[in-house]
Amino acid sequence: MPFDYFLKYHEKYDIRIFDDKQDINLLKNTHICFIGSPRKHPEREDKIILVADQFGNHPTYFEFRLKDISYVERLSNEVTLEGDTTITARIWVKKGSVGIRCIPFVVENINVSKIF
Repeated sequence: MPFDYFLKYHEKYDIRIFDDKQDINLLKNTHICFIGSPRKHPEREDKIILVADQFGNHPTYFEFRLKDISYVERLSNEVTLEGDTTITARIWVKKGSVGIRCIPFVVENINVSKIF
């Protein structure tokens, strides 16, 4: 899905493209940045999924409400040796917002004693 799809929420959710003129230090006081490939949430239009390390060995994804995202920065695309590409973005989420982090794993490869 093209990255521009998420920018259509600009008027409704007040997401802005990050501008270099803004003071990054002030933004760091009120927001946390996450980097990944943005995806449409499969069930909720008011949420976004951000897939981190999509082509790596340990893909993780984050889920955020769109109203908690203040700025979006488009970064360079990720490309694999096979030619697969994905759009990468940095999103700035307000501190104190609730997000979900999902770390998939193969059940047979996890040591339960290390978790508890």
